[in-house]
Amino acid sequence: MEKRIDHILGALEECCVLINDEQIDSLEVGFTASDLSEKTGYSRNNVSRELKQLVLENRAIRIGGRPVLFLSRKLPGLKSYSSEQLAGNTFSSLPEFIESVRNGKELEKLADNEKENAFLDLIGSDKSMQTQVKQAIAGILYPPSGLNTLLIGETGVGKTTFANAMYRFAVANEKFTEDAPYILFNCADYSGNPQLLLSHLFGHVKGAFTGAEEEKRGLVSQANGGILFLDEIHRLPPEGQEMLFSLMDRGEYRRLGESATHQKADVLIIAATTEDPDEAILKTFLRRIPNVIKIPSLKERSMEERLELIYLYFKSEAKAINRQITVSTDVINFLLFYDCVNNLGQLINDIKLTTASAFSESLVSGTECLNIEVGNLPKHHFNFFLILEEQRKHYFDWNGKEAFDFYPDDAPSSIEELVTNFQQESAFYKELEKNSKKYFEKGIAAEEIRRYVDTETMKYFGNAENGRIYQRENEQEKPIYKIIPEEEYHFLFRVIEETLSQQKIYLNNQAMIGLMMHLKNVISKIQGGSYNSHSRSEVKQSKALSYQIMAEKIIHQISQHYHISVPAYEISMIALFLNSLDLKNEGKRVGILVIAHGNYAAKDMAAVANKLLQVKHCHAICMPLEASVSEVLEQSIEMVRQIDEGKGVLLLVDMGSLTTFGEIITEETGSLTRTLSCVSTPYVLEATRLALSNSYDIDEILNVLQDNGKEYSYVASSRHGLPEVDTQKPKIKEKIFHLIEETTTFINVDKVSKLLEDAYQKILEQAKIQHTDSLYIKYIFHTVTMLERAIQKNTLRYYNFDEKISEFESIYEVIEKEFQVIEASFGIQIGKDEIAYVAEIFYFSNINDDQAGKKKNELLLKKFIN
Repeated sequence: MEKRIDHILGALEECCVLINDEQIDSLEVGFTASDLSEKTGYSRNNVSRELKQLVLENRAIRIGGRPVLFLSRKLPGLKSYSSEQLAGNTFSSLPEFIESVRNGKELEKLADNEKENAFLDLIGSDKSMQTQVKQAIAGILYPPSGLNTLLIGETGVGKTTFANAMYRFAVANEKFTEDAPYILFNCADYSGNPQLLLSHLFGHVKGAFTGAEEEKRGLVSQANGGILFLDEIHRLPPEGQEMLFSLMDRGEYRRLGESATHQKADVLIIAATTEDPDEAILKTFLRRIPNVIKIPSLKERSMEERLELIYLYFKSEAKAINRQITVSTDVINFLLFYDCVNNLGQLINDIKLTTASAFSESLVSGTECLNIEVGNLPKHHFNFFLILEEQRKHYFDWNGKEAFDFYPDDAPSSIEELVTNFQQESAFYKELEKNSKKYFEKGIAAEEIRRYVDTETMKYFGNAENGRIYQRENEQEKPIYKIIPEEEYHFLFRVIEETLSQQKIYLNNQAMIGLMMHLKNVISKIQGGSYNSHSRSEVKQSKALSYQIMAEKIIHQISQHYHISVPAYEISMIALFLNSLDLKNEGKRVGILVIAHGNYAAKDMAAVANKLLQVKHCHAICMPLEASVSEVLEQSIEMVRQIDEGKGVLLLVDMGSLTTFGEIITEETGSLTRTLSCVSTPYVLEATRLALSNSYDIDEILNVLQDNGKEYSYVASSRHGLPEVDTQKPKIKEKIFHLIEETTTFINVDKVSKLLEDAYQKILEQAKIQHTDSLYIKYIFHTVTMLERAIQKNTLRYYNFDEKISEFESIYEVIEKEFQVIEASFGIQIGKDEIAYVAEIFYFSNINDDQAGKKKNELLLKKFIN
């Protein structure tokens, strides 16, 4: 009998047999899991599973995109194709696959032979940006008129610069004429007025809307014969994205108010977004953009590339000011290692602010050369201690130099394409210098002139084009405001920053947010009367008196502002937190790993914690219902090996077999682990926050979380609780078993459902346990997957069975007896370890929430001791 996987492969090969070179050229290749589901009659989930295996076995090709496409490696209709020469069997997009099919020889030859390759101007084009440049070249040169392209990446990574390089490359390669237009439009500029935005983009006819007194030619018309770059495309409303469909498909579009006629334009679209395209852009729009290029963040670039960028931007400033700039190596070091959260945009802006500060000093001192020292750096961006620590991990040989000189004529000729308008900036500096001289002549004090220069430069760089990214960021509500209201956030931020800056301590974002969240939690508990001072033992005091004094100042201001009395315990905790930032601290932290059933729950909780705390410390593993426990266990073991920094890993799990992973992982890896069950988002957030402070060990974090358990119990039940439905109704049961059927391979769900339900009712009666929807669903899902494992002889192990079974021995005996009927029906042996897991489900449902939490913790502690 033919196996399912072979049947699906045969169907895929039948679909692929007629694919030829012409179809490759027109991007008409590939088949979806849904296509093969219809052809074979298997469910889409089963087809997807087998296709994944075929790719792993190198018998099929996977092409990412929307939707995901598959091909057989046997493509006899392609004359220029050889499966042996094909590099890999997984591709991120159709252009990448096609380039590999053609071996990329023609494209590379054409690009390499060009005297002027615009991408050579981009720092990193031969390093971190090499793949992106190849994608861009393929997109521009793809016949007949290039591929519409989407650039994705964080704020300030240089998407606009990259798009400009694509345009210059296209002109150099005669894909466009020398006078071809390059139109840049930022969709955010008119996002508050969709009608005006669409009019600006497509144009309008007279009378199209109130105030449209004459026809207007839109940017699409202006871009005819060239490139239209749409920045922040996610701000374009859905109707605007739909209006682009006919332009991208047929080269036609309509102006606003136009219904009978079409306009024609030959335009290549390059779009850019900082958002997740799947969330912010229409799926139908994304399908029309086959070339997606991710621009790397500054953190993803090498230190050598970052150094090149710093040199480049100082050269540009020397040209703008038309003076020599001398920069100390200490300043270069700080710019190399500080946390530049807004990427190149912020790096450019900080270099401009630094240069402007030195410029104001040169005006006051009367020196021609600008000398830039550490004191000129914008203080609010730098955690000097952490930067010095990071600097120790790398070594740059400055050849004994203490400073670097940059001259106005150092800037390369292409620098105008990479930075802000020189003429405008140069005019600003000239005006500033002229006014300063006037003030000197009038006898105004040097300090007043310095203050004037500083104010003007901050105004200029705050409002200039290169500062807009920060304004837009601030216009949006920060995610942290969902946890700490905006007014409280700013109060706490000011109190902490002002207190610490007196001792020249500057916290990075994650440390600042972690401290504010802790203080907000303490304030809320005291105000709500739930602060339990008896549960908090005395903590060791910080050795440095300065930390204790700073902590007292912070708590004093908070006590006065909120009219509350904060216990001395919290002063010690804050002092310890500050002490943990000392450079001498080893910096090791407890690892956090979330493991939960389902496709997304664990990743979602970890993502929330990481985003709010602005870190990547919380890790997650999801356990889909079709996944085997052994697979997830192997993933967990490997993950713990990777994230254990020496202080152990705290596992936050939801239920069932996951609660026993800790012991197995410790046995396999030697890493210290602790486990907390009934995970919820507040638990994950608090655990990550505590782990970021090196002053907590793993047991202290566990104790704090257990102490806070009552506060989170409501949230946990509402976040992960099962639906409030009557599972005894036939329609609900049918849906449940239909869902189960999608995850099974061997089990006949119709047959097993009656047997499992009969056993369920008898267990309830004999063990005197009350039915709940939650219990029923957990039981059904767990036992079906358990039977699948038994058939495959891949059963779970219940560690320390003999010692732990005493907790629920009576329930275990009832279940063991009732499952003998099921064993006989299927001719299998389930085993005592699997029965123990089922017994655990019933046991914890038979006691109230408080008792359950207490009992589970007792069980966990007993496991750790054993």
